[in-house]
Amino acid sequence: MKQTMHHITVFPNPVNEKLTIVCTKRSVIEVQNTEGQILKRIAAIDLYTTVDLSDLPGGIYIIKVITEDGITVKKIIKTNCSI
Repeated sequence: MKQTMHHITVFPNPVNEKLTIVCTKRSVIEVQNTEGQILKRIAAIDLYTTVDLSDLPGGIYIIKVITEDGITVKKIIKTNCSI
């Protein structure tokens, strides 16, 4: 699969609890740690998808959005405090 950067927005970054992903196509969203382990996998059918990250420790995570057009990869920072 090719890697692409099509119409995908991830916010807020850094994130404390809830991450919002905007994608114009149906997708599968994966949250991975920096070692590539899949921690969460969500099937997204709506324009806006909210992912609860409150159960994850603070650190750097990879968000992989997989659509029929390809894969988009974004890096996020998870914090453990309110901003």
